[in-house]
Amino acid sequence: MRFLIAGGFFALSGVYYGPAEDLAEYRGMLARLGNATEVTVEEVGWMESLEANANGQPLEMSGEYPYHDTFFAKSLMSPALSADAIAAFVDYWFDQAADLPFTRNWYVIVDLYGGPTSAIGAVGRDATAYAHRAATLLKMQFYDRVFFGAYPDDGFGFLDGWVAAVVRAMPAARFGMYINYADTSLSRREAHEMYWGENYERLARVKAVWDPEEVFTFPQAVTPA
Repeated sequence: MRFLIAGGFFALSGVYYGPAEDLAEYRGMLARLGNATEVTVEEVGWMESLEANANGQPLEMSGEYPYHDTFFAKSLMSPALSADAIAAFVDYWFDQAADLPFTRNWYVIVDLYGGPTSAIGAVGRDATAYAHRAATLLKMQFYDRVFFGAYPDDGFGFLDGWVAAVVRAMPAARFGMYINYADTSLSRREAHEMYWGENYERLARVKAVWDPEEVFTFPQAVTPA
């Protein structure tokens, strides 16, 4: 399941692997959610479902990649949000995000992601480099872009503030972050903790064996042990 929020709308979407008639009992529930203006259910093949998740963009990319943005991004890998955290998230949406000028184009994606019954959580946290599994229920991706010119210096605080509002509302929770929405405002140490968690020390040992001279590097890269 995915909850997409943007400047002028929000949408709930998802993929179910099975016959469409099995979803009939849920259509009424979806129609009532947020006074939905439209509810659609389509039965498609595997490739068509991937195209839908890509928002209609082509899956075949043999040529030059044509999509480019000037943007800032953040993320949170989160356990189930408390009522206070949900209120903080929604308050920031209505009180801050809704007032941004139309020269900015932001969105937030909240994916129902893991949890104890998820196939993601069935893999051990130390089985791969990826650390966010059984304890993570939500993957939250924050994205803000501009249509013209450079990203504004005063723009970074917008997404920083949104993430901080959620984190402050759950002071005892353990959050992570998602490397594919790399946050350039994090220090190297912060990035290591938020992206890799307990798996970082093993990654550093692997880096020391296979790339001790840091031929492959970037500002938040794993440092050889």
